[in-house]
Amino acid sequence: MQLFISVPRLRMAGLAVLLVLGWGVAPASAEESYGDLLSKGARFVKARNLPRALEAFGDAVRADPTGIDAYFNAGSVAERLKKCPETMMFFRGFLFLSPGTDDDRQAKAAVTACESKTGTGTLTLRSEPKGVEVALDRILQARTPVTKSKFPVGTYRMTVSCACPDFEDFAREVVITEGKDTEVDVALVRKLTFGFLQIETEPKDGVKVFLDDQSLGETPVEKQRLESRKHSVRLEKQGYEPWVRNVIVERDKVKIVQAALEPSVAPVDTGRQRPKGQE
Repeated sequence: MQLFISVPRLRMAGLAVLLVLGWGVAPASAEESYGDLLSKGARFVKARNLPRALEAFGDAVRADPTGIDAYFNAGSVAERLKKCPETMMFFRGFLFLSPGTDDDRQAKAAVTACESKTGTGTLTLRSEPKGVEVALDRILQARTPVTKSKFPVGTYRMTVSCACPDFEDFAREVVITEGKDTEVDVALVRKLTFGFLQIETEPKDGVKVFLDDQSLGETPVEKQRLESRKHSVRLEKQGYEPWVRNVIVERDKVKIVQAALEPSVAPVDTGRQRPKGQE
């Protein structure tokens, strides 16, 4: 008796699909790109090997967490395999990334169906700043704030990221318990960023330079790599008035300080003699 397995419809938009004619599946390479893994999953679907197809599409999701086609394909294969936890996770990721497509209806229906079939708990996640991305086991799921969203029961590696150069990512283990709400509060740590400060003076040589009250020596001084924030600069030279300013060093930019020191003004002697007793 010949066994026929219906296969899910796949999304391969924007990908040159390199399907091998016949039923063979090429061996895996040491390092496979998103496109390689997407094509590999499609070949496994063609070969009716859906468990391996799910594995390949899942690897594609983790290779490129914004690859919308991999999310949909993984969700479709998981749905066909009746794996509700995977169906929920991958289709939630697809819906999070989807700009609004005809495939949304299938994904929403599959998530709703699985929520009634598998054990779920809820997650409430508040973050500072707001609007950052949340991934469970490297599968994008939502943007904060998250309020009592349903997830399959289990232990996950949760990553919170603003996907920007300003804040460090946050990661921790989170446990979703059936019928309970797991609450998490996260404050992302701002990254240290750097810029440069270049000091030019007139006179050019022999001016003492103090940066944040620390001596840098005398001019000329090398360009300084500094944390991007406000810094104080003080310049001193005998015979000249001190020069003091606050400067803002911006990330990845060079702040050029050009300082012309003014000669000190000597006290004026009028030549008039003071009366005796007032000297």
